[in-house]
Amino acid sequence: MDTFCPKCDLTYTTPSSLTRHMNRMHGMHEPYGLGFVVCETNDSIENVFRCTECENFTINEKNLKAMLEHARLHLPYESFRCVFCKERFRFKDQARQHQCSNNTTDMVNAVDKYDQKILKTRLNKMGRLCPKCGKKFAKTTVCKVHTTNIHGLDKPAGLCFEKLNTDNNDTNRETYRCTECLSFVVEKLDLSLMSEHAREHFPYDSFWCMLCDEQFKFKLRN
Repeated sequence: MDTFCPKCDLTYTTPSSLTRHMNRMHGMHEPYGLGFVVCETNDSIENVFRCTECENFTINEKNLKAMLEHARLHLPYESFRCVFCKERFRFKDQARQHQCSNNTTDMVNAVDKYDQKILKTRLNKMGRLCPKCGKKFAKTTVCKVHTTNIHGLDKPAGLCFEKLNTDNNDTNRETYRCTECLSFVVEKLDLSLMSEHAREHFPYDSFWCMLCDEQFKFKLRN
């Protein structure tokens, strides 16, 4: 079963990499990233969350798993795909119950061997691209020097993030917001997180296969 991001349709080789992408790029580890807001109630002890799409679905606690399952009804892409017939599904249970006529032992072995060979080759032959100017590099270290010295991607401003003024008295807390989409907020100076989100807005991809020249926004992971 192949899995895809329900917001942008990107796919990864492992579920953990996909979850990391969904959390870092789309904020889906928080209710707002799943389309939920806190309802105004008289009970200040327990929060009630409401879906902003249908407005009639509420959850009485911060249950992110339940929120994600409901959000799949509204998100633009189906998350699961049969590796044999390529049929897509919104929910994992639907994909598991799917009866595919192409699902034979020989087909399973052929798909697994092909995918493993392509993945191993690409992981060993993955180059870097400057996401701002598109220049290609065979070595990661040389690309990092270029992006730092030429484009300032080692600073929040170079990654299109601005520091927000906070009203609280916690001087150690720094909040940054993406100046491109204005909806992604980081509550600390995390350049790794900022860099991964910024790739959504940069004009060029960040990785390229030196075998076939295909380009990717995010690195293939085994």
